[in-house]
Amino acid sequence: MSKKILCILLFATMLVALLPLAAFADTSTLLSVEDLRKEYGAITVEAYNIGHGFVVEPSLFLKEGKSVGDITAEVLTQKNMKYKGSTAYFSGFEFDDTMEAQYPEYLLPYSPGFDGIGDGNGYLEEFDYSSSAGWCFTINDWWASWGADNSYPEGTVTDYNTGSDIVLGDVIRWHFSLYGYGTDCGFSSNAMAEWMGGNLFLQEDKSNLIFLLAALNDYYGNLDTDTVYETARSVAANPLATASEIGEQETVLTNYIEDTFFSAATSEYEIIGYDEESVFITFPEEGIAVTIILADYENDKLNFTKPIPVTTKKTNQNNVMAVPIDSDITLSSNDKIMLWEDFTTCMPLCEAYLVN
Repeated sequence: MSKKILCILLFATMLVALLPLAAFADTSTLLSVEDLRKEYGAITVEAYNIGHGFVVEPSLFLKEGKSVGDITAEVLTQKNMKYKGSTAYFSGFEFDDTMEAQYPEYLLPYSPGFDGIGDGNGYLEEFDYSSSAGWCFTINDWWASWGADNSYPEGTVTDYNTGSDIVLGDVIRWHFSLYGYGTDCGFSSNAMAEWMGGNLFLQEDKSNLIFLLAALNDYYGNLDTDTVYETARSVAANPLATASEIGEQETVLTNYIEDTFFSAATSEYEIIGYDEESVFITFPEEGIAVTIILADYENDKLNFTKPIPVTTKKTNQNNVMAVPIDSDITLSSNDKIMLWEDFTTCMPLCEAYLVN
């Protein structure tokens, strides 16, 4: 039987849920964000210049000294996503290029020269939507000047603007450019953009925010119906997001991960027993809405979850409450009982109770 902790967003009508494997990780073995970043970087494929955000959502990759090209190919293969080109030059990524473009405001003056849709071959690739369109990438905010197979996250390169050596970051972002060899992507490190007359705007650094989103997607478990995640994602997908907006969402996600997966259980709440008929809990005061989650495992896999919403009320002495369990539910050894704040949070109120 699994001893993994379940953390999932549950609504009142949801009795059974399918979760990413990462969402069942034992909190005693979970890496902190800081330690996770020592082992992993993050990667995205983005089409904000046609108004379609992420083609590939923020995703983690294992730091193994591989090139941007090899990392990109491996991540796409894992996602069963096709691409054109090679690890030296990716000319296209699988995408519905019949979608009508929604050009951001900085491209509107040039949009009369663009096409409304791509060529319809199922890839977002060079020359789609614009005769000068193509893919380029950054590593953190450094604009790459050579092939993806010759660029390495956390490697040292000579910056072609300053001539000084810089150590690259660990967040790879692929950008679809329509105009001016990346002037529509907004990175000051893009020497070609300066040659073209300057960037159309300057994009703020989103590396930390993208890593946090990737960590939720691929490690901690992305609660994809959660407004906390979606709000942060919308900021990350917005090329014009301000530094304060980005910083605010970094703080929100950092606190969210800490509170959801690492917060210490409060001694005011405790599951003190289970006798196949009732769950017994202690609580600080009456009239508080809480949710008891029953998590049944079978053959080391989650079989079902059952949420039981209750309002705390003394049914015994000393703020002890007995919550009846349906007779058709039987939890066996190593199943879990958890106490959460309510249906719309994944905030444990106390340590999970392991059924013996």
